[in-house]
Amino acid sequence: MFCTVLQTAVCHIGRAGPYLEAASVALGLGPVELGGSAGELECNIGGMPHSCSESAARIVFYPTASSEYQLQATGGVDDIVTLNGRRILADAGPYPLRDQDVCSVGTRVFLFLLAPRS
Repeated sequence: MFCTVLQTAVCHIGRAGPYLEAASVALGLGPVELGGSAGELECNIGGMPHSCSESAARIVFYPTASSEYQLQATGGVDDIVTLNGRRILADAGPYPLRDQDVCSVGTRVFLFLLAPRS
């Protein structure tokens, strides 16, 4: 299990590739942590090598009438991105993302949770 806190308006999600992993170790940062960031990647989902690209998906804070956040597939056709069990493709644009939606990127499945409002 891992957690990532969205710290900017855009969170790029993918699996750190061999170059990014090697660079992180060479710089003395150690391995790229699950849920951690490296380079342009804000959320490393880990998993098997080549399970998805470094730029498979992104979550964007972009309020609309239906939701405050959007999930968008941003990789190629080999990247599998789903929202509540339905595959989404890069050319279809962003999809509304709501509290407790079930998402997957590559082989990793996660739950999108919004912080409680005070």
